[in-house]
Amino acid sequence: MIEKRIKQMLYEKEWTFANLMNTSSIVEEFSERIFSDLSAKEKLDLVWEMNVVKDERRIKFAEYFYLLVSEKIKLETADMLKTEILNANVNFGNINKNKEEETNEISKRSLVGKSHKRGKTISKKDSEE
Repeated sequence: MIEKRIKQMLYEKEWTFANLMNTSSIVEEFSERIFSDLSAKEKLDLVWEMNVVKDERRIKFAEYFYLLVSEKIKLETADMLKTEILNANVNFGNINKNKEEETNEISKRSLVGKSHKRGKTISKKDSEE
């Protein structure tokens, strides 16, 4: 992609020998144009496998990128969490206890195995007598 774009830019105009002698300005101009033409993924693909120096040791850019992105996410998460906590109302009591008991469909007696005291069960034997 880059090679094709460089050739295209070279052939766009007629160059004089004097123009071509100033290669650093040509490289700078072409680089800026290519940089603006590339998508973020294409830029990332260019450097993904490169080695970088972090804390005096060489690591892959992919690892460095992961560290940078992770650190940025952690910082933003911590800032947002701090803001939310500072603006939050905290309730250490159990205000909803009665509501929970009212909406609970299973009675406490059925959970502990106690029988209901409303009436006596009539068996077939008792009803015949």
